[in-house]
Amino acid sequence: MQVLPAIIKAAAQKSDEIKTKYEQKIEELLQQEEYLWMKGLPEEEIKVLKSAYENCYNE
Repeated sequence: MQVLPAIIKAAAQKSDEIKTKYEQKIEELLQQEEYLWMKGLPEEEIKVLKSAYENCYNE
């Protein structure tokens, strides 16, 4: 995902309007379900996963 800042930077060189347009498009893309993992897990989900791992692997 390192390419995203480069896209914004290139768009900004053209105009503020294009920069804003691409920022919005990227944000819409990142809101899709398949990209939510990038924002991290909620605290409660982390606890559930840790508990499951501890039960499974006795750690």
